[in-house]
Amino acid sequence: MNILKSRKIQKAFLPLAAFCIIPVWFILRQGNTPSFGVYFLSLLGFLFFLLDRILKPWEMERAEKQWNKNK
Repeated sequence: MNILKSRKIQKAFLPLAAFCIIPVWFILRQGNTPSFGVYFLSLLGFLFFLLDRILKPWEMERAEKQWNKNK
C-alpha cells in the first residue's frame, strides 16, 4: 500500500476522522435514532483515527526534524 506511505495522506487522516465524527456527535446529541449512515460515518471516522494513531505522521515528522537538527 504505497498510498499510505505518503506523508500528506497520512496527515489527512486526523482531519478526516474529525470530519466524520463531529456530524455523528451532533446527530446523536439531537436524540435521533441512529441509521446506517450514522454507523457508517462512525466506522469511517474510527478507521481514520486509528490509521492516524498507528502511522503517527506528526510525531515522525517531528522526529525527522530533530534528527536533521542533531546531525
